[in-house]
Formats: sequence, structure tokens, C-alpha cells
Amino acid sequence: MHFKQEQGITTFHRLTDNYSHLPSRLNKLKRDRSMSLVLPLKYDSKVLEDESFNTILTSLKSKDCSFIKEIIIPLSASKEKHYQKTFDKISNLELEDRVTIAWCDGNNIQGVIDKKAHELPAMKEKGKGRDAQIGLALASDSYATCLHDLDIKNYDSLFPAKLFYPLVEPELGYSFNKGFYARIKKGREVEPDTMWGRVTRLGVWPLLDSLETVVGESEFITHMKKFNYPLAGEFAMIQPLALSMTFATHWELETISLFEACRRIHPRVICQTDLAFYDHQHKQVKNLGDMFKRIGKTMIQVLAIEGKVVGEGEISALQRAYKTTAQDYIAKYAADANFNNISYSRHGEEKIVEDFNKKLYSGWKDAVAIVKEEDKYDKLLPNIKRIVDAYPRYIKDLRSACKSDIKEYAKK
Repeated sequence: MHFKQEQGITTFHRLTDNYSHLPSRLNKLKRDRSMSLVLPLKYDSKVLEDESFNTILTSLKSKDCSFIKEIIIPLSASKEKHYQKTFDKISNLELEDRVTIAWCDGNNIQGVIDKKAHELPAMKEKGKGRDAQIGLALASDSYATCLHDLDIKNYDSLFPAKLFYPLVEPELGYSFNKGFYARIKKGREVEPDTMWGRVTRLGVWPLLDSLETVVGESEFITHMKKFNYPLAGEFAMIQPLALSMTFATHWELETISLFEACRRIHPRVICQTDLAFYDHQHKQVKNLGDMFKRIGKTMIQVLAIEGKVVGEGEISALQRAYKTTAQDYIAKYAADANFNNISYSRHGEEKIVEDFNKKLYSGWKDAVAIVKEEDKYDKLLPNIKRIVDAYPRYIKDLRSACKSDIKEYAKK
């Protein structure tokens, strides 16, 4: 437990184990400050049966979550039967009266998108970012919206309350809240605990330090380093910010959302909240490199917008700085793990860093190719405000499409 506050943004620390006051207060505020929850879902039959999925949706049925006006699930699914199975699963959990499933790849929502795709072609680019933005559009009549993933193993009913409260409580008045947590996999009696969060620990933090060394001071880097867990997929924002934010179509959603928050609102109304220990579905080591490649590419693209270009003369220096910095981090993690009796493979972490360093160069090449084009980063979605300006019925038509999906596919 610590009390440190970063310059600019506010940190809400976990200083107690009793947060029962949050749901009761939010229930009093919900009439004037309604709240919606957006849960992007990529269809997988295993996900629907996974303990995490069931734990989350069961928790949302509890009294502690009764302040949530609507739960929106933007669904990425290629087949009609996938929509049907998802709808049936939600129905069996008796949440359907509060849940809206937005089948983002279905004919009805695609029909809505096609009406303006000729003017705004990025709308047709499929990915988590686009699906999340569809969810935010559907939640646009709420005062605040929270977004998080559906793979959180130790989810509890206070999770959304902690993200919403700083935004909805009038005495606080924040506009953007990012969750953070300790990424420790709790071991069994015969197993030690394990330190996770490898992409952040071994990738993001040393890369941010290295970028600052190579390109100099940057508003983006300074802002990112204030957050305890910048890759966290759990965040909440008030409606005006959600409507004006620009998202990338794919998974860089977490990085771009922080950049957009920094760009559009003052740090005084940005906060981060301690969500305690967190465990989710961990990716295999072989998949981490591609994740880091996309992160590196996105950061280099964002820096280009600030006029900080990582050219051929800088990439070699960046790779050297990253490797050295990451090795320094590894030494610290090894010592920390030893002190806490946490399982830690120094050799395994060194191998990950070596792979990350190769992927950094590959990500840089992709970023340079994109920056040379008109857009500074690729496949960037128009914000909801612009879509509505071009297509005033956009949100109403999305609602109608969701209702049409139920009539046409859910009852078969």
C-alpha cells in the first residue's frame, strides 16, 4: 500500500477493504447520472463456457451492480449461429432485460455502416476498437460509460463501481478513469505465486524510458508514464469525451484511449483507480511478441503526430537503449520476486526481451510505412460526433439494427 500521487492525474488507492458505500451512492446518483457498461466480445464457444465470462455476468446481476442502466455487448462473430449461441447464453443468465447485444459483423449493423462507409471508409475496418466504438455510440444517452474485457477471472461486483464512482460523484468531477492492478497469479498451496503482466513490465515501461532517451521530452510519453498500468483494458469516461475520442480499429484501443484523453482533457480531470489483484486469461509467450510489435508501432505513430520522428538514425539507438533498460528492469523484478517468494525465471524473461527487441524493429518499419502516408496512424476511426454529423440517424439506426437481429435470428 502506498499513497503516492503523480503530478497532474489523481490516483485512487486501495486503502481499505470496505467499499460498500460506492454502490449505494451510485444508486442514488443514477437518476441524474446514468451509467452504461460496454463489454466487447469476440465469439468463441470456449469463452461462453469459461468461468470468467459466467462470473462477470453473474456478478452484474447482484444488488451492488443495480446502478448500471444498460450492459452493451459489442459482438464480433462471423456466423448467425454464433450470435444465436451468445444470445441464448445471455438469456439463460436472466440478464436480457438489461443487455443489448450489438452484432457488429451482422448484416443489420453492417447495413448501417455501409450508409456512410463511402465517405468514412475506416468504419468498415473490423476490430476491437470499432466494436467498442459501436458500444459507446449505443451508450451515448448515459452520463458515463465503463469499458472492460470479459476474461477477468477474479471479477467482483464492486469492479464497475470503482471505475464509475470518480466520474459520477459530483464532489469529485473526473472525466476519465483508468483501472490498474497487481498482475500476480496467485499460486496454490504447493505452488508459488507468479508475476505476470509481461508485455507491460518487459515491454511498455522500458520502451517508454528508451523513447524518452532517444527522442527527448514528449507530452505523450510523460502522460503514459503517469499510469501504473497503461495497457489495462478497463477504463471509464463521461459521455462528451466518449463521443469525441478517436479510436484505432484494432487492439491498440488501450494506448490510443490514453493518448486521446491526454489530448482532449486536462490532467486534473483524469484519474486511475486501484482494482487490487487481477487475474485473466494469459497469452502464451509465443503471442507476446506480436502484441509488443503493435504497441511499439502505435507509440511511434503517436510520437510522429507530436513531431517526434523515429527515423533510420534513431531506431538502432532505440533498440540498444530498450535492451539495456529492459535488462535493468529484469534485475529489479528478480530481486522483487525473491523478496516476495514469487516464482520468477530470469532466463525466460531475458528471452522475451530479446524477442521484443526484434519485434520493435519490425513494428518501426510498419510505422514508418504508415507515417509516410497521409494518416499518421493507420485505420483510425472517425469519432462518434463526426459520424453523427454526417449521419444524424446513426445511433437510432444502430438501436434498430440490434432489435432487428433479435427478431430475425435470436428466436430461431
